[in-house]
Amino acid sequence: MRRFFRGIILAALCGVAFFVALGQRDIVSSHEGRVAETARVMANAGWPWSAAPIDVPSVAPIETANGLRLAPALDRPGMRVNPWGVPVLNQRIRMQKPPLPYWIAAIWFRAAGGANELGARVGPAILGASSIWLIYAIAVMLQGRRAAWLAGLITVSTLFMVDEQRKAMADPYLAFFTLAAFWAWLRGRRSPGRLAWPTAMYVAIGLGLMAKGPVVLVHLLVAMGACAWAYQLRAGKSDRPGAVGAPTGWRLHGPGMLLCLLIALPWPIYVLMHVPHVVQLWKYESIGELTGANDEKARPWWFYGPQAAQIAAPWFALWVVAGVWAIWRWWRGKNPASRRLLFPLIWYLAIIVFFSASPVKKAAYLLPSIAAQSLLLSQFAFATAAMARRPSARWFAAAIAIAQRAIGAVIGVFLAVAAVLHPADFESLRAAGASMGECI
Repeated sequence: MRRFFRGIILAALCGVAFFVALGQRDIVSSHEGRVAETARVMANAGWPWSAAPIDVPSVAPIETANGLRLAPALDRPGMRVNPWGVPVLNQRIRMQKPPLPYWIAAIWFRAAGGANELGARVGPAILGASSIWLIYAIAVMLQGRRAAWLAGLITVSTLFMVDEQRKAMADPYLAFFTLAAFWAWLRGRRSPGRLAWPTAMYVAIGLGLMAKGPVVLVHLLVAMGACAWAYQLRAGKSDRPGAVGAPTGWRLHGPGMLLCLLIALPWPIYVLMHVPHVVQLWKYESIGELTGANDEKARPWWFYGPQAAQIAAPWFALWVVAGVWAIWRWWRGKNPASRRLLFPLIWYLAIIVFFSASPVKKAAYLLPSIAAQSLLLSQFAFATAAMARRPSARWFAAAIAIAQRAIGAVIGVFLAVAAVLHPADFESLRAAGASMGECI
C-alpha cells in the first residue's frame, strides 16, 4: 500500500512539473523556434503519405561566417521535396538535425488542428515525465526501492531537468532514449537469455539516433562502462547472484541490431537520394563538433564547471557533499559495496570530461546524466537517513537536512516571486518550484 501511494505522489509531481501551463509561455528561443516551425511546415503539407510537395532551391556547400552551410545554388534547377522526408525551414531544406523531434511535433499539430506552443512541447514533456520513471526503475535495480523513491523525488525537483524537458528541442529525446536503452541493458543483465531486453535496448538506440544522432551512443557507453566497472560486470555474465551467464551471440543481439538499423537507416538513405552534398554537412555537424571544425557553439574548456551548479539546483550543496562522501567511503572500504557508490559519480564526471574536451559545449548536452546526479544524491540521502538513527551521528544528518532545506526554501521563494512578476519568462520554473516545494 505504501508503494502505491508513493507512486501516486510521484505521478502527481510529474504532472505538475511537466504539464502545468505548458503552452502559456511563448516560443522565444531560436532552438525551439526552429523545431516548431519545421514541424509546422510538415503538418501544413498533410500527412507524410499524401503531403503536398514544396519547391525549394537546390543546394551546394559553402563556407559562411557561421560555418558550413548547404546554401541555395541559384545557378541550378530547384528541387521539389516532401517536407516529412526532407525537413524545410524558411523555404530552405534543414539537414542539421535528425527529424524525430519534428515528426512528433508535427503529429501533434495535425491531431490538434493547428500549430501552437502546447503541441510543440507536449512530446518532450511526456518524455520528461517518463524519464522520471526510468530513473526510478534504474535506481530500484541498483539501489533498492526506498532509495529509488528518493531518486524520483530528487529528479522531479531538479530545476534544470524540468525546464529543459518542457522545451521543443531534441535534447529531451536524447535523455529519454539514453535512459531507456540503459534501463533495458540493466534488465537484460538481470534476465539473461531473454530476447526482449536487448531488443528494447537497440530500439531505444535507433530512436535516439533519429532524435539527436550518434551522441546517444556516447552517453550510453559511458553509463554502461561506469556501471560495469563499479559493479564488476563482465561481458556475457549476469550481475544477478546465482544467475547463469547471459549469452551474447547473434541469437540474442541480432534481432535488436536489425531493428536498430531498420529504424535509423531509412531516413538518411532517403535524404542521400534527394539532397546533394548532404554528407559534407552531416560530417560538419557531428564529427566537426568533436574535432573543432565546427566552432559555432565553442566554449572554454571550463564551461561545465560553473554550469554544474545550475544543473544541480537546488541540490548542488548536497551533490558536492555526496560526491566527497562516495569517494571517502570507497577509499576507506575498497570493497565491492563501496566501489558501487562511485558508479554515479564516475558516470557524471566522465560525461563532463568528454564534452569538456569537445570545443562545442551546451548545458543541455548533459541532460541524460541528470540520472547519475540523482542516483548519487539518493544513495547519500538514504545513507544519511540511516545515519540519523545513530545517536552519535545525528548532528551530521541534521546539519545536512537543515542546510538543504534552507537552500531549497530560498530558491523556492525566489521562483515564486519571479513567476508572479515575470510569468512569461518563469512559468516553467514556477512549475518546477512547486514540485520542489513538495519534496523539500
